[in-house]
Amino acid sequence: RLLDGRGTEVPGVTVEPHSEALIVRSTKVTAATIAAGKALGLVVRAGAGTNTIDVAAASSRGIYVSNCPGKNAIAVAELAFALILGIDRRLPENVADLRSGIWNKKEYSKARGWYGLTLSLLGVGAIGREMVRRAAGFDKEIKLVVEGFAAGRDTFSKNFSGGEVTVKAGESSGKIKL
Repeated sequence: RLLDGRGTEVPGVTVEPHSEALIVRSTKVTAATIAAGKALGLVVRAGAGTNTIDVAAASSRGIYVSNCPGKNAIAVAELAFALILGIDRRLPENVADLRSGIWNKKEYSKARGWYGLTLSLLGVGAIGREMVRRAAGFDKEIKLVVEGFAAGRDTFSKNFSGGEVTVKAGESSGKIKL
């Protein structure tokens, strides 16, 4: 049996004993699922992490476990910006009212807006780099918090020339390829 990301059994989905590979997104791959795949040699999570896969059970049977980190970084960055803008524009409340037959244009046209605010990012992995690329289009001031940099004394400059962002930490500086 297979479990979805919430731990609920996915009805009608099984691992055939002759299957050599299992590819999942957020579906939980339990020890029982792995045991059912008699010919299984590979389990791949289409996304970052392997937290939904019982890696110990797979390893005990010599089954290779892999993932595809960063492959959805663009989609995640786009969704992050959609959510940021949606919160500022109060889109969930607006949609709920509209579905109830209420159109309060005056109320929902009030928004702080994003102009002049700073975007802080924790890390510049695949998703962080995609966030920086998109923030440049909004002419955003960006603060990057990078592992290993001492908090409070680091400065970050916004220099998007040549697909790079310049990062300065105390006396040290470097470029992060976007």
